[in-house]
Amino acid sequence: MSIDIDKLDKKQTYVVLEWGTSKISKLIDRFTREFFPAASFRPSHVLALIYNRGWWIYESHLKPEPKYKIPSGTRKYRWKIFEKVFPKIIYSTGAVYPIELDVKQLENNLGLPYGVKDITEFVKVVLSPHYDQMNRKGMVCSEYIATGCTAIREYFKSAPYKITPAHFFKYFIENKIHPV
Repeated sequence: MSIDIDKLDKKQTYVVLEWGTSKISKLIDRFTREFFPAASFRPSHVLALIYNRGWWIYESHLKPEPKYKIPSGTRKYRWKIFEKVFPKIIYSTGAVYPIELDVKQLENNLGLPYGVKDITEFVKVVLSPHYDQMNRKGMVCSEYIATGCTAIREYFKSAPYKITPAHFFKYFIENKIHPV
């Protein structure tokens, strides 16, 4: 799939699901199969795409991009930078889904860390559906986007720190929301 930014409705907010090949992605893939066996692909990352005088990316990520002054953790940056830094997601590994997001809530959570402990806790969630992440200061990608997505939290009757990329994908499939 590829993301054609010019075809998106500027009044709509979106979630982008991405799938990868890293060790973490493979663990998330394993959980996705157990949590949602009917999944046709295994999302490993989730971010928001929001228009406000230009398109913006909202995400939480472990890796900073110092060249573009993008920190690790919860962050916001322009689509034009995303195109330069992550072209693979745009042209082959990302899918865009329309969903209502609370932009103010995402803004309020900007600047939080994404530390190694977060990855460790997230992997524990991936490996055991009975283990919950602790509600801590930092946020993983799906947790951050879930803070601004009432529909996901209500559908799964879950706190944001228990939401994974697989939850977003299952929600879209079960509610017949197709990528644009």
